[in-house]
Amino acid sequence: MTTQNKFDSQVRRAPENVQSRYASQASEGVVNPIVLAEIMGVRAQYIYNLIRKGKLEAVKHNNTQKLVIELETAKAFALNYQEGKDARIAARAAKAKALDEAVAAASE
Repeated sequence: MTTQNKFDSQVRRAPENVQSRYASQASEGVVNPIVLAEIMGVRAQYIYNLIRKGKLEAVKHNNTQKLVIELETAKAFALNYQEGKDARIAARAAKAKALDEAVAAASE
């Protein structure tokens, strides 16, 4: 599955109102941090904190104080976040399996 398709599947899992907000923003090539957070399934504070720390680049849009993230940057960040999350889950599962096997071997 391509990275574009992975991100699109995350968007399709989002609520309908988020999908419509994303579509209107994506046509301009940007996405709002709140919409990105809802697509990723995290709290908006997490996204704003990353912006504040400089780990996620945001720009001011149309000479307003509203922060937006360029669409390609948002997609790359969301996919990187999801891959890391999947790796952490897999590592926890492997650790639990190894522990179960050790307990089973010790009880024999």
